Amino acid sequence: MAEIGGKKISELEEKTTLAGTEYVAVVDGSTNKKMKASLFKGLKGDTGPAGPKGETGATGPKGDKGDTGATGAKGATGPQGPAGEKGDTGAAGAKGEKGDTGATGAAGRGVKSIALTKDANGAITGGTVTYTDGKSEAITITTATA
Repeated sequence: MAEIGGKKISELEEKTTLAGTEYVAVVDGSTNKKMKASLFKGLKGDTGPAGPKGETGATGPKGDKGDTGATGAKGATGPQGPAGEKGDTGAAGAKGEKGDTGATGAAGRGVKSIALTKDANGAITGGTVTYTDGKSEAITITTATA
């Protein structure tokens, strides 16, 4: 191992910072040379191995609300719901068309004549009705008391 001033390099005082004006001993092939420390600035060595995974950090602040996403596909139709309450009666419909003339009815019986009977005082007390079919019936008079 190399010695400086009778000391091994591992025995020398450690310098923890470089100003750039210092010289460092280097070996080039079999020749010893000096190199100014400022030439080391900006040089990078090979990337070292990845360090261990750190602890999970604190949760950050809540982010802003994002934009509304696209509308999804239409879903299946659900089951039919229960029947609703009975509604109010609707307005009357339009008047219908005139119907066909009905069949002629059987021949009716009309009054041919009425004969009234008077008593001695001139009051009507009865009579006879004669119909168009030739039959007749008695007419009864009922008087009401005032």
